[in-house]
Amino acid sequence: MSEVNSNSSTAIENLDIAHTWTENLDIAHTWTENLDIAHTWTENLDIAHTWTENLDISQSSPTAEDDKLAVG
Repeated sequence: MSEVNSNSSTAIENLDIAHTWTENLDIAHTWTENLDIAHTWTENLDIAHTWTENLDISQSSPTAEDDKLAVG
């Protein structure tokens, strides 16, 4: 009877290990999704930064009015 109890105990321990492993997979999956979100957010920051630089360039580029002032 003790062998049956031992086998049952081992089976339960294996279930616990499998359950923990599945939880760890879920955590890893969530972490990967969060990395993807952070990567997208960083790309969007880069796009916003480029857009802001382009605004700065367009605001600092000479206009027709600047050309008239320069010519006199």
